[in-house]
Formats: sequence, structure tokens, C-alpha cells
Amino acid sequence: LRLLPAVDEDRVEDAKRELLDVLEQLQAMWRDQGKGIAHILTSSPALNRRSYNKRVVAKALDAVAALIDAPQLRDEPSGGFERLTPAELERGTKEGLEPPIHPFFDLCGRYLDLQSHAAAADKALFLTSARRFIREALDRRKRGEGLMYFDDLLRRLDLALAAEGGDALAAGIRERFPVALIDELQDTDPQQYRIFRRVWAGQPGCGLFLIGDPKQAIYAFRGADIFTYMQARDDSDREGNQYTLGVNRRSGSRLVTAVNTLFGTAHNPFIYEPHIAFEPVKPGPAADDKPLRVDGEEPVPLQFWMLRVDAENQTTRPPGFVRRDAALGAAAGACAEHIAGLLNLAARGRATIGSESLAPADIALLVRTHREGDLVQQALRTCGVASVSLSEDSVFATEDAAELETLLGALVDLQDEGLVRAALATSLLGRTAEELERLVNDDLAWEDTLARFQSCRERWRQRGVMVALQELLAVEQVPARLLRRPDGERRLTNLLQLLELLQVASKDHPGRDELLRWLGDQRAGDERDQARQLRLESDEGLVKVVTLYKSKGLEYPLVFIPFPWSYFSRPERSRPVLFHSEEAREACLDLGSPDEREHRVLERTEQLAERLRLLYVGITRAARLCVLCWGKVNGAQDAALAYLLHRDPQSEIPASRMRHLSEQEIADDLNALAGRAAGTVEVRGLPEPTGERWIGQVADRARLEVREPGSIIDSSWRVSSYSGLARGDDEERPDYDAASQQGATATGSGAPSQADPDPLFQLPAGIHAGHFLHEVFESLDFPVAREERLTGVVHDLLDRYGGLGPRTGDAGDRGWGGVVEVLVTNVLDTWLDPDRSLRLREVAAVDRLTEMEFHFPLAGLDPDALRAALAVSRDHAHCADGLDFDHLRGLMRGFIDLVFRFDGRFYIVDYKSNRLGDRLSDYERDSLRDAIRAHRYDLQYLIYSLALHRFLGWRLPGYDFERHFGGVYYLFLRGMRPESGSISGVWYDRPDLALISALDRLFSGRGKAA
Repeated sequence: LRLLPAVDEDRVEDAKRELLDVLEQLQAMWRDQGKGIAHILTSSPALNRRSYNKRVVAKALDAVAALIDAPQLRDEPSGGFERLTPAELERGTKEGLEPPIHPFFDLCGRYLDLQSHAAAADKALFLTSARRFIREALDRRKRGEGLMYFDDLLRRLDLALAAEGGDALAAGIRERFPVALIDELQDTDPQQYRIFRRVWAGQPGCGLFLIGDPKQAIYAFRGADIFTYMQARDDSDREGNQYTLGVNRRSGSRLVTAVNTLFGTAHNPFIYEPHIAFEPVKPGPAADDKPLRVDGEEPVPLQFWMLRVDAENQTTRPPGFVRRDAALGAAAGACAEHIAGLLNLAARGRATIGSESLAPADIALLVRTHREGDLVQQALRTCGVASVSLSEDSVFATEDAAELETLLGALVDLQDEGLVRAALATSLLGRTAEELERLVNDDLAWEDTLARFQSCRERWRQRGVMVALQELLAVEQVPARLLRRPDGERRLTNLLQLLELLQVASKDHPGRDELLRWLGDQRAGDERDQARQLRLESDEGLVKVVTLYKSKGLEYPLVFIPFPWSYFSRPERSRPVLFHSEEAREACLDLGSPDEREHRVLERTEQLAERLRLLYVGITRAARLCVLCWGKVNGAQDAALAYLLHRDPQSEIPASRMRHLSEQEIADDLNALAGRAAGTVEVRGLPEPTGERWIGQVADRARLEVREPGSIIDSSWRVSSYSGLARGDDEERPDYDAASQQGATATGSGAPSQADPDPLFQLPAGIHAGHFLHEVFESLDFPVAREERLTGVVHDLLDRYGGLGPRTGDAGDRGWGGVVEVLVTNVLDTWLDPDRSLRLREVAAVDRLTEMEFHFPLAGLDPDALRAALAVSRDHAHCADGLDFDHLRGLMRGFIDLVFRFDGRFYIVDYKSNRLGDRLSDYERDSLRDAIRAHRYDLQYLIYSLALHRFLGWRLPGYDFERHFGGVYYLFLRGMRPESGSISGVWYDRPDLALISALDRLFSGRGKAA
């Protein structure tokens, strides 16, 4: 993409200097001759007083004065200044007279021209620099994280083929793939085509087959470039290798004739002849094997339903057009009622396709936007017709996702009664205001409600989020409530899809808080993937509502296009101009060049050409019948169908004359088309509303029966974790950033005890800060994490996390950057053992594993068996006190923050950003012991130790626990100081082999733990 105007800093500075020079001349001339210039304007008999009355002249002179007093190079002068330019003076001069002339007016014109040029150059320079910066920063980021996107594969291959050794690379590709067949060529881009040509074109013994239909090039918004196809066509034409498929195997013969007539008799129907021309096709041999018949007759295959202008639906400005909103409602209602009537006839055997009755699945309505699709679906629901929308929208963008987030928030924090009431008020649970008021005043009913929520919460802990919510929805009769709504099947489908996505996400986000945060992040994001897309409401045959873009490649016996006049066009002044140069066919973005007006013409032509191709795709989806609603709708004059049917032969650019046509003239153009189509095109009025509804299909209830499950699902096998064992005694929280109650009471109230508190203790706590600090350590190369490298990592992550919150005395969230750098330096430089032989600063990247995930088998576990295993170690026997979890078997899972190797031994590190207090003494051995026990971190690191013990036993030849297992470090980051060594912030333990062996036997089921 080439940016116009092409500028650099020198050009921009030159433009500004020239602008300043003109401004200085204006200032000097105004100060010397200001009154004389004003007199010329106010007394000139040549100026038309309607254009240059006293008010207009005063405004123009005020604009001059404002510019002289406070010049702003980047801003346009205030309104009225343009009246002083020669062009505007000439336009405002009376016929037969000469406009006022003065060097000042010439300077005004020159100033406006230069100001516009300088502003455009400045904008172009900024955007060019921004694009370059973003590309370079993104490339650095991807290289640093070892990532490569699909676009990177193409770009690197393109560069490699053009570089030294490119011939050898191309030869290697051809040797492996001597023939390349490229389908959907109309959706390619210059880079891809350059690769194809470089590898295969003109090579002996090889073949390059490019297959595409330019009339179906509709994906420019995804990067497809029709001008690349045009270049490929030119290349193949020079080589004499072009072949065309001349048979349509989708549509009936009469519909083929109608489409041939519509596009074949129009002048230059796709704008870019001869590169994109319409070539009439023939029907296939089986084209009429299954005709559509209604009451024994074949309907005319291409129908235009005409909207009429009347007193109720017409616009006032401009007059004589159908209002857009009225046209949308009328067309949607007419199509829906007609479909309901056809389905009622089909139920009585009077509407058939071949020998089968017409079914809802045989019908599609094609729309441009999902909003139009919603309008059509509502019209169908009004007529009792069920439909399904084929959409790429995200299920997280639905109302159901928002309500489910509210419900999960209440389950996570049942102490907040406001959240519970908010969940009850959603359409999922359906409590009315009166019912909520009764709950507030009825203690027994409220306790019963809270008990159901608590039961769901406990089921979430035991069986997972999907089982818990399904049971709650069943108890609250949510499916029945939703299905009573017109859009109930859509809502229920969304809900079930969201439950599945939550269940999958719970594997990576096992905590309740974590899963709730994940759902919030998904709702705030805009990623698109297959799992997130809205699913079909059901698998049964329904009427399809499909966007024109999504319909490409699909086929439907009956197609309705209710809004062929609809298209999107932003105001031209609100955006730069995207177009292709006429000579090189190069994609360009005009940010304000001198040729902007001509480029806008090219852009509008390209947009019209794409709308024509989109219309062609929609009409050719039909196999038996295609219906389009048309008429003098406000804004329809720029639609593709307006150009096809009502082209303006006098216009120098492709355009329609529809704005100036009467209703009768529009109908005359359509009737002329029908006259050329040999009875395959029909023009008729839009059907009047009848209120017809579909009676629906009658099911044979005698054939319906309930299936009995043939097996029992064993639900005792599941994936568990340390937090799963601890839940029975303690509320689960992210273990790496809890705000300890101990720290809150260390000085009485948790307030700083020093006059000048240590900022390390004031660093924000919580899940967000914990995630951030963990990722900082994951991203660093410890030995070189100093100065610029450390600062760069910390500030990049602060930007990505949106900061940690405001810091007193600093502007913005980056105020914590320096504090985080001090914390990281302290952690890396603190000696972890009394012998001052080990610190993280010495650990190279090759000697560490970050975020080591583990799964190991769990043959069977209950609290009593765990207590028995722990009893072999007096120091750890307390770890199972108070635990009350169900019998477990399956897999034990977890993530170890860091495993590192030092001097032949392997160590476990867990980073703890807990705030234990605001004094260094709050992070010494006794305080750490209390925190370890309060959060059951000792149970956690015993499981981690067993995981590492098993891992090393499998992977390290000659592994010996006593010789290779170094122990566990739990590092409380806020309390670590190099001068204090391991005394502050460092918790170390090395469980003995007897305890690890007992746990190994217990978890593997190899005998009694004792």
C-alpha cells in the first residue's frame, strides 16, 4: 500500500517554511493596507451582494485578523477566509463584470493551497512513520517470542525468492511441486501472485494453472485484490493460455437465460472490461430435472417486486423517494409473507421441487449486514416461519454472554447480595421487579434462593462449571422460559455454546475468579475463530438468512434479496481515499494529495464495481427462483442494480440516472429488460400485506420415543490440582497474589508505619499485579536483565497490561516502572542460601524451564490417605489438617513457575507477590511460615516436588534424589533485599526422600502410604 503524498521530513519542513513565508507577506500587507483591502470588498460593485453582503465580508475579515494575530500552521483558517481567494471572488462576481483584484487576494489563495498541502504532508509523514514503527515493533516482538503468522510466511518467501539464492529456492520448490493449481485466483494479492510467477511461470516441464471467476471477487476487505487478477489475465492473454467454462450446472435453464439477459445486455456490467466481462453461459444437461412448481405452474425465475411511493412512506428531502426505513420494513414483510404462503402450499402438496414438497431449507434470504438479517428474521418470526442465521459474529458479543457473566459473578461472590439480585433480574433467571421485592422482604425465600446458588457453587467445585450451570438452568426452568420467546431457540443455542466454551476454558483457568476474568476478557476482545462463531439454532431444515459475503459458493433453490439497494458509504471527508492507480494498478492511500479529487472518482468506481460483483454473487446463488425488491428508494441511485438497470450514458464515470427518473421511467427500464428476456423476467408490484402465517409442519408423534442411555458415565475420574485439594478448607484464590490478612494487621490497620514508606510495599496487589510480575520474570534473561533491557521489558509489559494503577506523584501508570525494576533487581541479586553461592542472577536461560506444566496419574486419593502419607514427616504432617475433599482419581495437574539447574542440582521456584506487611520484618522466617501454612503453600510445593521427582526420574540418566534434587524456594518478592540475603523474603524447604516416596506410592496406588 503506497501512501500519498510521498513525503519525508525535509519535504514537510520545506512546505512549512514556504507557508510561513506567505503568512509573513500576508501579515505585512494587511498591516499596511488592511483598511484599503476592506474597502475594496465593501465597495466593489462587481461583487454579488447575496454572496458578499456585509455579514459575509465581516466574517471573512475577522478570519484574516484571527490568522494574523494567532497563526496556526496545522489548522485551516476560521470560516469565511476562503471568500478572499481569487477563485471564490470570481465565483461571487456579477455576470459581465471583473472580480476585485489585489495581491492580497492572490496571497490568500496561495496560503490556502499551501496550508492544505502542508497539512496533508504532515499527516502523511506521521502515518508513514507510524506504519514503519508499528511494523518494526511487531517484527521485533514476534522474533522475541518465536512467533510467525501466515503473512510472515508469505513475506519471507517473497523476500527470499527475490534475494540472492532465490533461483535455487524456486528450483527446489518446483522439484517438489512441479505443478501448481491455484483456485479462487480472484481472491489473491500482488505478493502471492509474484510468488506464483517467480516459481512456476515459463518453466519447462512445469505447470501453473490459475482458476478464478473475477465476477465473484468480493473479499477486498480481507486483502483480496481484483487488480492482481487483471494483471494475471493480461499475462495469460499474452501467452495465449485462457480457457472459459461455459456451462452453469447450478441453475435451471430459464433462470440462466434471465441472468444472461440482465448482465449480458447491460453496458460494461462489471466496469473493467475486457478484464472482467460477462460471457453468457449455457445450462447444464440436468438443469430442469427438478423444476419448481406452484399449483402446477413454474413461476417466472427472475422477479422484480416494485415498491411504490405513497403519502405514508415517501421522503420530504428529497421529495418523491421511498424512505429507507419504510422500504426495509415493507420488503422484509413482503418476502416473509410470501415464504409463509409458499410453505403453506407445500404442506398441501401444491408447491414442489421435482417430486418433493418445497421445504424451509430450500429457501434463503440474502442480506448485506447482520442488522438487516435481524430485521428479516423478525419478519419471518411474525409470520411463524423459523429461520437460521449463518453468521460470523462472536457468541461473546451477545446479550446471553453478558447475562452469563452476571450470573457467574454472583456465584463467585455470594456475599454480595446485589450481585445475586442482578443475576436473578436477567432474562435467564427471569425474576420481575415485584418478585425481587418479595424476596427482599421474605427471609425464608431469600435463604432458599441463596441455598440454590450455594449448591450450584459447590457443584461447580465438584463437577465443573458446565454441569453446575446446566443443573441450575434446569432448576430455574431457563430452557422453557427462553423457548417461549420468539428468539428463544437462538438464545438457548447461544447459552449452550457458551457453557461448552467455559468448560473448555476451565482447564486453563481452573479457579472461579480466573474463569470469570477469562469470560470478561473474551467479551471485551474481538478475536474471530471457529469456536467463537455463533452456531446454528438447530440442525433441522430452516429458512436460511445469509449475508451476501457468506453466501459465496453456496446454492439454494429459492433466493430472496429484499434489499438490493443497500450498501454502506461513509462521508468522504471523514476518511482517506483508497484506490488503485490506473497505470501500475498499485494500491494507494491518498491522505490529501493535490490529485485527491481524481482519486476519489477512482475509489467510487472501484466501490461500484465491487457492489456489482456482490450483486452477481447473490443472484447466481439461486437454482430455481430469484426475487429482488426494487423501487425509487432513497439512496438506491448508487446501488449496483441502479447502474445495471438505469445507467447514465452521458456520465464520464460509471453512474446511474436513477435520481432523476420517475417511478414510471424506472418501471419502463425494468419492463424493457423483461421484454428482452423471453418470459424469464417478471416485473410486478410489491405484494400487499395479508397477515399470512405458516401453519407449520405436523410431526408424526406416534414415531417419537425417548431413548434410554446405554451406559453409565463414570464421573469420579477428573483432573485435579493443589487448589482442588485445598478447597474444602479455604476459599480458592489465585495463589500467587493473595493480599494476606496477616500483613493487613501487622501495624494495626495496614497503613504505612513509616513516614516515608518503601514503595515496594506500596506496589499494587491483586490478581492483575500478580499476573504482571509473573510475566516479567518469565520474559527476562536473568544474567543480562539490567538497565535498558530490564526497562524495556518492564515498560512493554506495563503497556500491555494497561498499567498497575496510579501512583502518587507520577503521571500515568508507568509511574510503577521504576519500582518494578528495583523489585526485579532485588530478587535476581539476593543470595538464596546462607553460603552466598546461589542467586537467580547466575541462572542462564539454558538452565531453566519457565511455567513447567505437569500432569501425573492419580490412582486414588482421599483426605485420610493423604494424612497417612504426610505423617512420615513431622515437619509436614500438618499439611492435610482440615482438608475435606471427595475421593479423587484421574490426573494431578499444575504449573511450576520456574525449575532451574545449578551446580548439578534442580530447584523449584514459585514467585509470591503477596503483600504481607509494610516492614521488612514482616517477610522474615516466622512471618513466611505463617503465610505458607495459611495458604497451604507447603502442600502445593510437596505436589510440585513429586512432579519434578517423577520428571527427573524419567528424563535424567542416573537420577538420584539425594544428589540431584536441590529443594524448593518460595520467593516473596516484596521482601527480598540483596543486603539481607536469605533472611528476608526467601522460604526454602527440601522435603526428604521418605516423604516424597510416600506421596509417590500414594498417588500411584502402589500400596499403603505408611
